[in-house]
Parts: sequence; C-alpha cells; structure tokens
Amino acid sequence: MTEMLLNWDSTLAMKRDEHRSTPLHYAVSVDNRSCINICWFPFYRTLNVPILDLLKANRFAAFQSDLTGKFPIHIAASMGVKEAISILLEECEDCAGLRDNSGRTFLHVAVERKRHNVVKFACKNTELSWLLNMQDSDGNTALHLAIQEGDLGTFGCLLGNQQVCLNLVNNNGLTPLDLSESKIPAQFSLRWTAMNLMYETLKCAKAERGNIRRDRFEAKYTRQADIENESQRLTKLAQVAIIGSVLIATVTFAAAFTLPGGYRSDDRADGGAATLAGGRSYTFDAFVIAVTLAFVYSSLATFGLIYSAMPFVDLGARRAYFRRSLGVVACSLRTMAVSFALAVYTVIAPVDRCLALVVSLSASVVMAFGHLNVVQTLALARALHARMGFRLSGMLLLRVMMQLAFAYWSYPLIFGLPAYLRSHRLGEHQP
Repeated sequence: MTEMLLNWDSTLAMKRDEHRSTPLHYAVSVDNRSCINICWFPFYRTLNVPILDLLKANRFAAFQSDLTGKFPIHIAASMGVKEAISILLEECEDCAGLRDNSGRTFLHVAVERKRHNVVKFACKNTELSWLLNMQDSDGNTALHLAIQEGDLGTFGCLLGNQQVCLNLVNNNGLTPLDLSESKIPAQFSLRWTAMNLMYETLKCAKAERGNIRRDRFEAKYTRQADIENESQRLTKLAQVAIIGSVLIATVTFAAAFTLPGGYRSDDRADGGAATLAGGRSYTFDAFVIAVTLAFVYSSLATFGLIYSAMPFVDLGARRAYFRRSLGVVACSLRTMAVSFALAVYTVIAPVDRCLALVVSLSASVVMAFGHLNVVQTLALARALHARMGFRLSGMLLLRVMMQLAFAYWSYPLIFGLPAYLRSHRLGEHQP
C-alpha cells in the first residue's frame, strides 16, 4: 500500500503532521519485528516497515526535523531501531552528523535512552569514529552522558573503543573523571555502585581531571552528607537486614539438632548420638561443618547489624559494620544452601543417586547467585583490556578474585576438612 501511494504521489513522503513529523519519522520508530508472547513464550513476526520506500521516493526526508529538532535518525536511536539507522546511513550517510535542538547526535540520544544495541553499532563501525567525540550544546560527549545516566553498558562500550577520548571537558570544565566523581553520593552507599565502578575504571584507564580548581570543584560539585538523614537511613536498612540474619541463625540452629540419618537408640552405650557421626559418611561431616559455618556467619552478621543500627555509635563505625555484615549475610546464605544440598544428598543418595544429584545441582543456584557486581566488574575489565591491555585490566580482575575469595573461602573448608579427617582416620587403622 505504501509503495502504491508513493508511486501515485511521491510528495507524500514529505508531508508533515501537526508536530512537523514526516512519514519517515513514524517509520523509523517501529522495529521490523513484532514480539507476541503466548504462554510466556515469545514469537516474532516480520513487519514490512517502508523505510527504504520512503527514502527512494525522496531521500531528503532523512534531513527533515520535527518541532523538537529531531531528525529521523534521532527517532530511530531513541527507540533503539538499529536496522533503521543502518538503512539511513546506507542511503544518506550525511545524516549521521545531524544535530537536534540540543546539539546532540543520534549517538548522544542512544546513550541518553540507554539503547545498548545502537551504541555498540556506532562503536564497532569504523566509519563513525569521527562521531564518538562530538560534543553537544553543553559540551558533553557520549561518554559524559553515559556517566550522567549511570549506565555501565553504554559506558563499557565507549570505554572499550580507543577512539573515544577520555579527557574532553564540557562547558562546566568537567572531564568524564570529574563528572563520575561528582556523581558519587556523599551519604552511605555500597562500593559496587555504578558511579563508583565508573570512577575507579576511569582512574585505571589513566583518565585526567579538568583544569577546574579542586577547591571550587569540591565546593560546587561535592555533595555534603546529611548526617541525621543518613543515620536514620542506615538504621532502617540494618533493621531490615537483621531479620534475614536472625532467621538464618534460627534455621541453622534447628538444623544442628535434626541431623540427617537420625540418632542411635537409647539402649546402646552411645545412645542419642548421630547415626552417621564418627566418619561413617563424608557428606554428613561436610553437612555438620556447613551448618556450623552458616550459624557462625549469621551470628556475626547479627552482631554487626545491631551495632550499625545504634544511633549513638560513631557513623563511620556503623558504615563499616553494615558493609561487612551484608557480605557475611550473603556468605551465610550460600553456606546454608550447601548444607541443604549435603543433607538431602546424605539421605537420598543411598537410595536414588540421580535424584540426589538433581537436588544438589538445584541448590547450587543459590551458591552462585548475588554476584551482579562481579559481572559488572568483569565487563568493565574487558573494556579496559581493549583500551589499555592486560596490565591495567588485571587490577579489576584482581578485585574480582578477591571478592570471590571472600564469598567462597568456606567451601574449601567444608569439602576439604572432612576429606582430610577421613584420610587421617583411615591412616590410623592401617597396620
């Protein structure tokens, strides 16, 4: 139908509505595939979006802006329609540098709307390398906007491209490093927030600061902490977290007295003792160690959260207690998941080993959960490796290894100590 209308009157491609939008503005805002979810399973159908027909009718439609100054390529970038951008650049390559009323290119718009596919397309296309460092009316490059939006995905794409300059200043005299520092909140925050990761990554990439005086920078851009509000906020956070730590301590305490395998009958000399105790089962010994560590972890976290919730304790100490307690709570959850898997395996494996393995593997999901910060750091390390090589990206990799070592240091103890004790007992019985 579109082709028939354009053949009948090609000037229809340049007609505008009340917002001064042309048909091409509407066409590029629609993806060429439509997703239909049936019982949560996605099906895709191809749509015939007439972008190419409109351009063939009149290629100057790509250079018409609407009331907000946005050209069709800006609309496509805003909606994340990479195929439309590719067609526009193939047919009208000059439209890549078009700017809207704010002086922004389609790359600026894609970064602001967090369209990762468009940003990746622009970063991988060598013919668009001249576009990567263009500045808008406020002097912001695409990297500046990625930091303002706090989006690690677009930030990593831009950082990994060596053509992206890290030291351009905007109209406020701020480089990307200055901007990331100014966005870090003064109040309590966890260290693996997006702004902290961006700031540390830029420092690893040897990004420089602007020429603005540091005293003026701190006075204008460094946020002053509201001690009273931060204290109340920290108290509420600790009260929420302490519920989980106390619950874990209660569950592990109860698990220590409901051991798998049951107890020996009271008419024996060792009546009341656990049936599988004494090195009879490797998984039972590992279960006991796992339950013990989970109880110790949750108890330590409970003490730390109690201190962090007390308003009369020094605020710096409360922050430290809260950060460490959160990490310990996560360790107790993972250790409790291991103890559950070991208990089920101990009871079911003698009868059905396959079922016991399925249950154990299902419980392992909890062990691997909660490492979004590790995934984000690895993505930034990859981008840093593409720009600087392994030497500097190795610093972020070392941080990841330290985080994983803290999270899983108890696992070698859980699985290694029973094996050592078992081999030691066997050695004692040998002549």
